[in-house]
Amino acid sequence: MLVEWDDLHKDVQQQIQSSYAVCLTYSFHLEEKLGFVLTQDEIAWLALLIHQASMETGSEKQGIFVMATDPYSAKYEAMKIENEISNLEIIKIVHIHDFKPELTKGKLVISTVPLKEKRNNVIEITKHVTQLDINKIISQMDEYAQEMKNEQVIETVKKAFQKELIVIDALATTKKETIAQVSKLLLEQGCLSEDVTEKVFELEERRPTTIGSQIAMAHVYKDSVKKSGIAVMRMKYPVKWSRSSKVKLVFFLAINMEESNEILKLFKYLYALIDNKEDIQKILEANSPGEIYELLMEEFH
Repeated sequence: MLVEWDDLHKDVQQQIQSSYAVCLTYSFHLEEKLGFVLTQDEIAWLALLIHQASMETGSEKQGIFVMATDPYSAKYEAMKIENEISNLEIIKIVHIHDFKPELTKGKLVISTVPLKEKRNNVIEITKHVTQLDINKIISQMDEYAQEMKNEQVIETVKKAFQKELIVIDALATTKKETIAQVSKLLLEQGCLSEDVTEKVFELEERRPTTIGSQIAMAHVYKDSVKKSGIAVMRMKYPVKWSRSSKVKLVFFLAINMEESNEILKLFKYLYALIDNKEDIQKILEANSPGEIYELLMEEFH
């Protein structure tokens, strides 16, 4: 049973803000299917559970081991690699004569044989798998993971963020006024099929989307969205968003992506952005929408 804890979300926002932000932004898919709106404290419980799970488990990478020796020696060398690198699973051992590089997409290739065609997912090592080889695999695994992340996320993020959807020093005195301004902007840029002020305001009254640090991440359901866009509105003066919070920076998500993995990539990017206090501070201090846009795209340069 869950223990009663009034205003749990306030504490979670301070301690694991980015986890709370991701749960909050992704919750609208769940709410759409369930037909009700989760409370801030329920979102906080989800964030706690996911954060705990992420601390206890690591992501596992699949690898293909290419060799030119007998299968028994190859199995032994593959075992040495798996024993030293806990998040790598060798799913296949292939002799160089049977190796087909076109079938290795999305997997690491660890080869004890120099390959004619160089690919970014290939790591070449010696046939005896020394500690130097293990260190090389670990290092190149990290580099490859970062490269893949950038390639996958960049297109999705560029679809959502546009200079035309960024406003600085907006003048609004209430939450509803702020939502109305953002809704109008998204409507003018062709992201919405209708004004969603009342719809979003009603949701915000039931469960404010504040995530701490004077940030709110409002959203609109897919049925009002023509094309995906994330409006970024920085207020000139903080606006009261809930009983106990004020907001100066609003990310307004209008998402119409068919692929769930696209949405996940976008939310992973938002997770990292919210978690980066320096970048958030730069957005709060930026002199123009163009400067904020460059900041949002900085990771991909």
